[in-house]
Amino acid sequence: MLEASLKEARKKREAIQEQKLSLGKKCFEKFNALNEMEAEFPILKEMKELTDSDVARVTESLADFKSKIIESSLE
Repeated sequence: MLEASLKEARKKREAIQEQKLSLGKKCFEKFNALNEMEAEFPILKEMKELTDSDVARVTESLADFKSKIIESSLE
């Protein structure tokens, strides 16, 4: 009886250790993914700023172009 209960306790302990390892692996993978995303954030932010700057320049150029068209059509 004592031997059976020791075997059962060992099995439970092994199952708990397996679950801990599995959970640790899942958490580690998520942790790494979050670190990668965090590392990419400054790059994406810089790309957005550059894109916003390009959009502002193109919008300004378009407004100038439109005004020149309007001016030339009025002459």
